[in-house]
Amino acid sequence: MAATVVDISPYAPTGEVETGTMTWSHTVTDTPNRLLLVWLSAENADGAHPGNSVTWSGVTYGGVSLTRAKAQVIVESSATVSGELWYLVNPAIGTASVVATEAVGDVSPASHCTGHAHTLRDAYQGAPEVVASTGNATDATTYSQSLTTLTANSLMLDLIATNREEAPTVGSGQTLVSSALDADGGGSGGQVSRTSSRATTTIGSYTQSWTFATAWGRAIQIVAAIAPASANSVSVTDLADLRVLQRLALTTGSVPVAATWAGATPSSAQARVMKGSSVIKDWTLVSVSGANITGTLTEVPVGDGYHIEVRTQDATPAVLASASGAHTWGIGKLFLVVGSSTPQKWFEDATAEDTDPLVRMYNGAWAACSGAAAVACGNAMVADEPGVPVGLLNYGESATTLAEWVSGDSNYDPAVAAVTALDGKIEGLIIHVGSNDARDGDIVSQSAHASNYRSLLANFRSDLGCADFLSALPVLIIGAQSSPADSSSLDQQWTWCRAAELDVADDDGNFMACEMLTMAIDDDDTHLTPAAMSIEGRRVARCYSSAILGLATPRRGPEPVSAAYDSVTGKIVVTFERFGGSTIVGRVAQVGITGFRVSTDNFSTVKSITGAPAVASANTVEMTVPTGLSGVKVDYLTGHDPDTSNCIFDNAAAPDA
Repeated sequence: MAATVVDISPYAPTGEVETGTMTWSHTVTDTPNRLLLVWLSAENADGAHPGNSVTWSGVTYGGVSLTRAKAQVIVESSATVSGELWYLVNPAIGTASVVATEAVGDVSPASHCTGHAHTLRDAYQGAPEVVASTGNATDATTYSQSLTTLTANSLMLDLIATNREEAPTVGSGQTLVSSALDADGGGSGGQVSRTSSRATTTIGSYTQSWTFATAWGRAIQIVAAIAPASANSVSVTDLADLRVLQRLALTTGSVPVAATWAGATPSSAQARVMKGSSVIKDWTLVSVSGANITGTLTEVPVGDGYHIEVRTQDATPAVLASASGAHTWGIGKLFLVVGSSTPQKWFEDATAEDTDPLVRMYNGAWAACSGAAAVACGNAMVADEPGVPVGLLNYGESATTLAEWVSGDSNYDPAVAAVTALDGKIEGLIIHVGSNDARDGDIVSQSAHASNYRSLLANFRSDLGCADFLSALPVLIIGAQSSPADSSSLDQQWTWCRAAELDVADDDGNFMACEMLTMAIDDDDTHLTPAAMSIEGRRVARCYSSAILGLATPRRGPEPVSAAYDSVTGKIVVTFERFGGSTIVGRVAQVGITGFRVSTDNFSTVKSITGAPAVASANTVEMTVPTGLSGVKVDYLTGHDPDTSNCIFDNAAAPDA
């Protein structure tokens, strides 16, 4: 594919220039194998300094220096005309300033000057393959310059610059690209300059010409041949659009690089990470083996909207070819969401909450996140760490039990394979499983259920990697909800299930992220309402940000730790452990606390509570039952559907925040 001009910015100051610099804006669009050409010209008719010529000491684009490819000057007593061609391989995408500085030591600044900036796409990533120039110090109507190309399908470009204001017409086969006029502001004649292009197909000699209506003035002409990028090329194996790479440290991560090259054998290859036109990680050497380019860019800052660029170089080291990835992605945190129908519904329930653009989900492909709980969780995580993208891996499966989450199973293996495909590391595991075990009556005991749960988590930790700043993979447990659809015959099953979850959550690296007993149940009498799912998602995020990052306050309700019965008075004092706040409170009142049961036969039957449970201190609830009992046991919020209408909270925050 031949090179083509895609961005054009001619420039001419108003009147004579006495500052010694030219500055103008130029935009580089995102195209492959970019090459920036800057053409400069000056006219000087300074009577005090006859024969003075103007040259340029440097040209920058966005602060990056260009390289001079050619300079041409015509000097004679009454006027001088000069022109130069500068180039920059793979200029940054975006809008920046071209700054051309006159050489120190010139007798006087240019009387008139003009400039042209051209971005080429599909261009050879190096200097123009051939450059020629000519100058004419006598009056003429036609100016021309021939050049022999070295590569088929080269693009011819040229500049004509004069000490007159009349604009010439292009020769046959040429296309006018840009025109600039610095009109006479001081009586010295002004200057016009123009550029043109010619597409070629075969190697050979080509002539660029310009014709004026009148024979007058002096002119210079610079002609360049730009080889096509197909002579040397780079093809980037792009990261998926919207992908979130797992960070390794809190503030940085690594980016895999993969590409192939064709054409001249490169001596080296480099890659960098960009965000628009801003450099995030500058050019870094990567490996070249055969036609493959591979490597890893380390210590890349967390963030989003990134893309990759790769280039090859020869031994000089001139750039042979370069290419940019078309997709944008980020470095942040990944969470694997697994378990039964609750995790599945994380991504399904409708939500009125707008999804932060930094929150994505993955199930074989990346997409903007959806679902009440997933969106709420991701949004809260972004709020805790602004600018850090979040990827939630959607691998919940409805109606599954603990026994169906084992290695070799159709639920467990795809979840592990997804993490492996994403470089093998995540920041946390979000899990809810076990409700169907209780519903099916399969739980043998609290300890057996806890043991099975621990075995599953041990398998995940063995098969999954975690971020380098973590000592072990954090597990965020979502507790079992109420289940009004079930019967009281399953009360023991649900009691064992929830108690086992709390036992497992107390293990190192595990956290009770959200207890769902107090949350609103949907019309199916099984799952939470979408609004409650949003609360659940935020609580999971708050748990992680608190436990791992120290950025938020966790949400975990008070839990009973002991009960004492006085057989003489019939008083029972239940002591709670608080995880927040300064005192326990009833959900709606301090008297009539709900959710307690008292038994003397291991809950085959229950005793009547004669004195309504009431908050007695910052950590205790008192109630009365008949006197003279033995073997008294008290439980709290047990069974398939415990009464939570006035259960115990702490006073740290609103109950459903």
